[in-house]
Amino acid sequence: MGRVILSRRIPRSWIKPLPRKEEVLRLLRSCGSPGAKLAVSLAAHSGLKPGQVKRLVYQNLVEFSTMGNQLSQVPSRIELRNRVSWKKYYTFLSTVGCEQLLVDLGAKSQPVSPKEAVLSGKALAEAAQVLRKADVRWFELRHFFRMSCNLAEMEFRALRPEMIQFMLGNAVKGDFPIARSFFDSKVVGMLRQGYSQVEKQSFR
Repeated sequence: MGRVILSRRIPRSWIKPLPRKEEVLRLLRSCGSPGAKLAVSLAAHSGLKPGQVKRLVYQNLVEFSTMGNQLSQVPSRIELRNRVSWKKYYTFLSTVGCEQLLVDLGAKSQPVSPKEAVLSGKALAEAAQVLRKADVRWFELRHFFRMSCNLAEMEFRALRPEMIQFMLGNAVKGDFPIARSFFDSKVVGMLRQGYSQVEKQSFR
């Protein structure tokens, strides 16, 4: 029988628990600027990947108007595209994220354009520094979002598994009718209502 060689590298997720609600709140409090708080919120409360946080432009905030810097809905919809299938999907900007977005915009001297980056390099650098000090990685915040949605689904039936997978930009499987009509206004309302339950339980 040949030798069995085990990898010495143990996945970090096996030995380090994911951030909890209290830890994410501490991360937000540790951020000095609204832009840094928004960056953390986009990962932890919206499930965005690090590259998506960096590339996000105002055009992705489909319920935000650059004329007057106003949001028509809170939580507010963020429309993205899956990098593999290039299909559109959406998640939501939390109430905390919406508040920090508007505060950050209030500090800008010039109007923003639809294709302008939401977050400055300075805000991203500050958020990254806060995460390093707390020994938290960006992907762990995305997993916190997934875990929060799953918890709300188990306890309150707030979101079906298909809805959670959709908001994460993953392939949606199953015969649930919603899989074919996520952009229907009624379905958007259902997801927003379910997301609001997640936010109430895990993001405040």
